[in-house]
Amino acid sequence: WYQRRVREAVVSTQSTGRQEEMARKPGIKFPQAGEKIDPEVLMAQSKRGQPIMVFFNLRMPFCKTEKQTAVLLKQCAAALLNANIQVQSYPVGGCRAIFYVQDGQYAYQTKDYLLTRREVESVSIDQREFDNPVELKLTREEEEEMSNDTDEGSRNEL
Repeated sequence: WYQRRVREAVVSTQSTGRQEEMARKPGIKFPQAGEKIDPEVLMAQSKRGQPIMVFFNLRMPFCKTEKQTAVLLKQCAAALLNANIQVQSYPVGGCRAIFYVQDGQYAYQTKDYLLTRREVESVSIDQREFDNPVELKLTREEEEEMSNDTDEGSRNEL
């Protein structure tokens, strides 16, 4: 008798746990018949409520030092916060960083913003790589700074 009651209690708590999980997860809104399906919108809807990591690579002239990378990450995080998208930024190396997006539905908006920045080379979400279509055009000051850095580097090697 006791074992049967325990088994019933365990089964009932497992089923209510599944029901709560199903109730918490919002559904995906599929387009009507004849409407164009945007795969990014469907992916964003499927990631709703889940944390997502958005990896991105920075272009070389903008990530020479850790300080430059940190300043760029702060600027991007502040701009996303102004758009009501909460992210946590983590540098992962010389020219790579992660934005940890609290709600996965905003991951693709974050990707779109990052790809408008000329400092960003590429963005990847869920193992999908997106290259930046913005062409890198350096100002004269940036070109001079780069040439000075390469001249100093060649002098140090001698």
